[in-house]
Amino acid sequence: MIDRLLAVLNARFGSAPALEPAHLPNGTRGVEALAEMANRRVVRRYADKPLDPALLETLCAVALSAPSKSDLQQTDIVVVTDKAQRTTDRATSKLSDSDLTLVTSDQVTAGLVVRDQRGQRIGTVSSVSGDTATVVSGKRSYSVPLSSLYTSTTGKANTLISSVPRAQLTGKVNAKANAKSAVSSGN
Repeated sequence: MIDRLLAVLNARFGSAPALEPAHLPNGTRGVEALAEMANRRVVRRYADKPLDPALLETLCAVALSAPSKSDLQQTDIVVVTDKAQRTTDRATSKLSDSDLTLVTSDQVTAGLVVRDQRGQRIGTVSSVSGDTATVVSGKRSYSVPLSSLYTSTTGKANTLISSVPRAQLTGKVNAKANAKSAVSSGN
C-alpha cells in the first residue's frame, strides 16, 4: 500500500519522502486514501449524462463534511440540473466555465464590485444577509442571490460576476440615497 503512495508522489514531484509504515501512527491504515488524494487531478470534461440523485446527494454531503476554518462549514452547493439554464449562462458569458468559480458566502464582503457576465458594472456589495447580497448602484439597490455570484480567474481582483443580468435583478430605489439627494437639493 505504501508503495503506491510513494510512486504517486514520485511521479508528481520527481521524488518521494523516505516514508515507512513505522512512521505512520496507525501503520498503513489510511495510506490508500492518501494515495488517492495525492493522485487527484482537475477534471474539465464531463459526461453529458445526469448523475443519480442519491450519488449527487452523497457527493455533496461528503464535500460539506470537509473540515473548514473554525469548523463553520460556511459553504453552499448549488446544483443546476436544468440544461437550458446552463446553456443560457454559457451563451451570455464571455468567460468559459473553467474561468469561473462559485463563491462561498464568506467570500462576499462589502466593497466588492459586481459585474454581469458581459462585464457591465451592476454595483458594489453593501451587505450580505442570509443567501442574498445587497448591491448598490447610485440610488438603486439590488438583491443578488449568492448562488449566482462567481469569481473569475481571469478577471479583476475584488470583482464578482453575476450570472443573473442586471435587468433581471430585483431592484428598488434606496430610500437613504433619496433622502440625501432631497436634502442636498433643498427639498
